[in-house]
Amino acid sequence: MKILVIGGSGFIGSHLMEFLSTPHTVTGTFFSNSQIEIPGCTFEQADIRDPASITSVCKKVRPRLIIQVCGTKSIEFCEAYPGEAKKIHTEGTQHVVEACLSLNTGTRLAYISTDCVFNGKKQSYTEEDQTDPFNYYGHVKRDSEEIIINSGLNFIVIRTSLLFGWRRCNRQACNFVISVYKALNSGEVFSAAANIFNTPLEISHAARAVAALALGRDEGIFHVAGNTRISRYDFAIKSAEILRLDPSYLRQAIDNSGLRQLNSCLSVKKTESSLNIRFEKVEEGLKRMAAQSPSNEV
Repeated sequence: MKILVIGGSGFIGSHLMEFLSTPHTVTGTFFSNSQIEIPGCTFEQADIRDPASITSVCKKVRPRLIIQVCGTKSIEFCEAYPGEAKKIHTEGTQHVVEACLSLNTGTRLAYISTDCVFNGKKQSYTEEDQTDPFNYYGHVKRDSEEIIINSGLNFIVIRTSLLFGWRRCNRQACNFVISVYKALNSGEVFSAAANIFNTPLEISHAARAVAALALGRDEGIFHVAGNTRISRYDFAIKSAEILRLDPSYLRQAIDNSGLRQLNSCLSVKKTESSLNIRFEKVEEGLKRMAAQSPSNEV
């Protein structure tokens, strides 16, 4: 099958491309990170803000499946530059939908969304819970979900929660564990919030689940996350313990920034039932990281 991963040069996209590369024909897009290489895959430059650019690459590749991963690097960016965030997420998603429709080949669209579509007032959220975005990032992702749901396409929306793991190159945004690793490995203090909770999942396990959902026949909304509800501070402690880093540089903090909801935890029972899998505990993912050599690009 021909697959196009829009945002394939990023952290999630690059791991997803590697997993899909056998036996599929996989093409990824990049905007500026032309250094990225995935064995067995090809890359095309594209700008999701430009409808002609997205339509051009879709018509060149003619994929049966498009996985839209790309987006802004941080919640802080969306708050500081809401206009640009809207162009990348909401308007960009509309461009992808229009490109899919222009192919007229029944192309399936899988969209990677976020736990930020919820307000954080519950300890855990199911796919059936009503969205109420906490920040602007959540708003543009929720709006993108609605564009896809109402598009008439064969689609699936996949929400994730705090994916972590080794990066492929230093131009990819740091995830939480990499930030802990870099600070503690350099003897620098790292502060982590004790009042923000997530359900983290290691990237290789997440890529397998996302690929299975994208390649499957289910439509609708599904969650991909870990089976451990944990505070960011306790997650940092576990990361230091399992990756054999000095925990004395860790500091417990309270996040009062108002940028993140207190609970970003996703229930994965629906996805586990659909795929007949068990999502792992956070310790399992950290142990897999510990068994691998960190990239010299970290």
